[in-house]
Amino acid sequence: MFYVLTGAILWGFIGFFVKILISKGFTPMQAVALRMAVATFLITGWAVYKGDWDLRFRMKDIWMPLGMGVVGLTFANSCYFTTIGESSLAVAALLLYTAPAFVVVISCFLFMEKFTMPKFFDLVLTFFGCSCISGVFSSEITLSMKALIFGLMSGLCYGLYSIFTKFAVKKYANTLITAYSFYFSLLSSLFLADFGNNDPTWDVTAIAASAGLGFFSTFLPYFIYNFGLRKVEAGTASIIATIEPFVAAAVGIAFFSEPVTLEKVAGMVSIFLAVAILNLHGKTNYSA
Repeated sequence: MFYVLTGAILWGFIGFFVKILISKGFTPMQAVALRMAVATFLITGWAVYKGDWDLRFRMKDIWMPLGMGVVGLTFANSCYFTTIGESSLAVAALLLYTAPAFVVVISCFLFMEKFTMPKFFDLVLTFFGCSCISGVFSSEITLSMKALIFGLMSGLCYGLYSIFTKFAVKKYANTLITAYSFYFSLLSSLFLADFGNNDPTWDVTAIAASAGLGFFSTFLPYFIYNFGLRKVEAGTASIIATIEPFVAAAVGIAFFSEPVTLEKVAGMVSIFLAVAILNLHGKTNYSA
């Protein structure tokens, strides 16, 4: 559970780097491509350094990293980054974290995971917390239809990443499946990025943001998260990862002067309590 939690915290800083890249004129898909270019370079170097570079992947199983890379990384990130550009970090995180609802339901059918009362309570508590953070209970929030649609799509695609990964980790090493998913994501994002269609600012800040996005918010968290999924149910892992909106909201407050309200604080506390409850009941939810 520690690995899943650590990965989620690192994911919480995604918006920090994406906001910088968007301010420099990069499109959401171009930000995805930059993110995956850095992460792919790092995962390849890591595999070579560790000496466990093994490209033997059965063709009948290629759909696993393909789904992880194209759906769970490229599409999810593009939709998420678009939502960040259209709204605040907290709102984007709320919509992204409709993912646990998708994952828990799908996992009940695919993996025969039990839908327990702690899971149900945590889903309610985390969604309430995310709602408070986004400000949906106040009369001041405004959310465009574009942000809503892309936000919900990011949640669905992000949730499917856990589903595809759960299948893959049963057969292949963590390094192998992570590398393959990064390669598929890099290829698909570069194909869709269309760097020749605009003129973003390539300066030290943009390069540093790309490096930070690829290393701190991609290579490390995905590597850690995949390792954690070996001992945690997909539904449980996805719920634990909902601490990301807590971190995203804190980043928005600290670096982008997003307002601090009692409602937002209540949301952060709710998410923290949900993760704490899962820690208390985690041993009963682990799979072999």
